Amino acid sequence: MNINTKPIITALGVGIEFDHEVLFENLNLVVESGQRIGLVGNNGSGKSTFLKLLGSIIKPDHGSVTVHGSTYYLPQLDFGLFTSTETVADYIPRQGHDWKDVSIKLQELFGPSTITAGQELKTLSGG
Repeated sequence: MNINTKPIITALGVGIEFDHEVLFENLNLVVESGQRIGLVGNNGSGKSTFLKLLGSIIKPDHGSVTVHGSTYYLPQLDFGLFTSTETVADYIPRQGHDWKDVSIKLQELFGPSTITAGQELKTLSGG
């Protein structure tokens, strides 16, 4: 970690259990402004669950997640959160944000994006 950079996301000792089975435990992550991260793993290994933690959609069973600023979780197949034809433009305002502001922030953080306001959420990767 760079001493001069404030972390935008800090996860410390994070753990999640489903039906008394450990999905992951004692996970630590620090993401600084300007960093890009990738999540790779098998189906069912907890990638989307971890992103839900970082997006403040769910809380960890153990440990803590601290977010400085805003995070966004755009689900792909979590039909409990959106309709099958819901678009990015439908979803973002329900989270209390403006698509234009989110689009600008995504471009600042990650460069040009192919995500559009009219794109259906089901076409996006949840991970």
